[in-house]
Amino acid sequence: MIFLLFALYYSLQAAENTLLNKQLEAINRQLNAERIQSGELDPGGEEVYEYNQNAVDIQEPQRSSRMYVGASGFIGNFVSKSGDQAYNVKDSTSFAYYRLGYIFETGNRVELSLVNGATLSYDDFEDHISGINLNMIIAIPMNKEKTVYTKLQGGVGIYDYSKFGLEGVSLNPAAGIIFDITPDVELDITYQYQIILWRDFEDLSGSSEIKNTTLRGLSVGLKYKF
Repeated sequence: MIFLLFALYYSLQAAENTLLNKQLEAINRQLNAERIQSGELDPGGEEVYEYNQNAVDIQEPQRSSRMYVGASGFIGNFVSKSGDQAYNVKDSTSFAYYRLGYIFETGNRVELSLVNGATLSYDDFEDHISGINLNMIIAIPMNKEKTVYTKLQGGVGIYDYSKFGLEGVSLNPAAGIIFDITPDVELDITYQYQIILWRDFEDLSGSSEIKNTTLRGLSVGLKYKF
């Protein structure tokens, strides 16, 4: 998946460079035609067409499709449900998301995020979950400069419960705000509501089965675009 994202990025980068070169060639042809009309160039000479990027002052536009890497800290709580009974797992918890994403020209993104070792606590019992998410993010500009965005996210993930070797599938709705601190660095503030659907398993007492775990809280992080 990561290899495909890198391949997509470099393919789009090559296409953008090709388009820019074609625009420069067209401008140079037009300039040379004007120089021929004014008598500055000989129509039969070799210099009628000269690929010269300095013939006109052209500023390459800022690349709008880019990749990014980043990390976010999550602070919140989660609840696990067993049948009709809900267990308050922990009043608060914190862990990190590590992110790799691609920004399309529209500003929307596709993102991989990794969670490694989020803590779940049941009374005297403590365990950890880890997982990877694939999210699609819609970024809606909030100003003309396009430096502030409303973020709407949907996605899925695969998680495992280390103690039991258990696997689950997550649903990842979220909403937040993205701020451009610099052209290459952005601040991401997101409220996340994530539900992980586990395969049924018995708890330590053997008396019940945990169906799902819901995480709710705030994540704050930085992303570097390249």
